[in-house]
Amino acid sequence: MKEEYDVSGVPVVRTTSHPLPDNPLRRPQIGLKNAVFSLVMFVVLIMVFYGLSGIIFSGLEKGETYRMVLVFAVAIVYVHMVSVRAVIWMVHVYQRFAPDSVRLRCVFEPSCSEYMIMAVEKYGFTRGLWKGIKRLGRCHPPNYGKDYP
Repeated sequence: MKEEYDVSGVPVVRTTSHPLPDNPLRRPQIGLKNAVFSLVMFVVLIMVFYGLSGIIFSGLEKGETYRMVLVFAVAIVYVHMVSVRAVIWMVHVYQRFAPDSVRLRCVFEPSCSEYMIMAVEKYGFTRGLWKGIKRLGRCHPPNYGKDYP
């Protein structure tokens, strides 16, 4: 007995094997230029603030302590500002070089690496990184489905 399907005149093709998909994984280009530039700017920024703090706190008795506290505070602010870009860059490195057998194990949509990027962009470095790590811990059966940050 032949089954008929109403497909509005479009021919139905039956196959017993599924075609192999072309590589659905995004392979971003990795730019070392921005990573090196950020590192150089960090060093320059620390040197500039160390020099300026020496001028600002030169007359104080504990000038060296204040100087180091100011440089440390500037370093923390700069690292926090750059950290979102650093996490995204590291995820791009993973996406670029991880083998398909590892990357296609993800049971969620979007993949865990894309989720990490979206979470860090949406929530910032600390909270987004924590959400991404928690998602990696859930990435195994029986969990599956769509899960957006």
